[in-house]
Amino acid sequence: MSVPIAGHTSLTSGVSSALGGTCQAGGSAVTAKLPNSFAAQDGVYIGMTITITAGACSGQSRVIDAYTGATRLAHVSAAFTGGAPGPDATSVFTLNPGVISPTVKSWATLPMAANYWGIPGHGLAQPN
Repeated sequence: MSVPIAGHTSLTSGVSSALGGTCQAGGSAVTAKLPNSFAAQDGVYIGMTITITAGACSGQSRVIDAYTGATRLAHVSAAFTGGAPGPDATSVFTLNPGVISPTVKSWATLPMAANYWGIPGHGLAQPN
């Protein structure tokens, strides 16, 4: 299976299921509050696509352009519509691979980072 990624040829087989969960309350039209189990490091999910699969804002996908680890807020490139104020505690989501943020410097800082090995220019070294 090949999954197109902007600026890259493809992300090929070997990718396991996307990250996902249920948003927490506290999002807005331009943010989704991810579960506390997600990374506490700023910038980790930049470039990934969040897709709301159920609940408020269902059926919408947005690219994450900023991520604040302390609050688990993922800021998106365009406002969510049809849900007030945006994704909430009813919103089930998946995060799908995109361009890995240059702020990620090691495999230990990104959950499931091994899934993204092989993306040209990702900045992560292959684990030893």
